[in-house]
Amino acid sequence: MRQAQADLQALLAGGRMIQLELDAKPEAHPWQPFAGMFADDPDWEAFQEAVQQYREEADRTGAEE
Repeated sequence: MRQAQADLQALLAGGRMIQLELDAKPEAHPWQPFAGMFADDPDWEAFQEAVQQYREEADRTGAEE
């Protein structure tokens, strides 16, 4: 382990940083079109509460369905 640490320190001590210019364009996140889709849904809060209750029950019983 000491040898590996010494080798890594030697490698890092002689290293250098460079900057690269890339033409790559960031891709949109695949779920981006769905962001906010439930913003005006009147049942959203009830749904969130039901999910929370399910998770709490699953935690208590140790069962996941």
